[in-house]
Amino acid sequence: MPEKKQLTLDNLAAMVARGFEETATKTDLKKLEEKIEGRMDGLEKRMGNLENKVDALPDKDFVIDNMGSLKDSFVLIVRKEDEKLNKLVEILKTKNVLTDNDLKSLSEFRVFPNLAELKSS
Repeated sequence: MPEKKQLTLDNLAAMVARGFEETATKTDLKKLEEKIEGRMDGLEKRMGNLENKVDALPDKDFVIDNMGSLKDSFVLIVRKEDEKLNKLVEILKTKNVLTDNDLKSLSEFRVFPNLAELKSS
């Protein structure tokens, strides 16, 4: 059977003293609290900056509206270019510069159909 150590007052006092030495003091805790508070303040500031950046981002409706507006602008530009091409083909046709095969080939590039041609088809 293992021999039991006898607990003496000196041994007990040494254990209690060691326990107090390893326990944080109020000063230690205050320093730790100040350090944590400083880090939390910095974190709160960074979170505030992040919130401001997120709030400044456009919302979904704004993006959708602007995409629609850009699409409309793009369609107008392409329609204008299509009209220019059609006018150039018409001028070259009247001057007999283009053959029937040329006209047929160029008509394949037409982006927007001509209403007169749609009615005759």
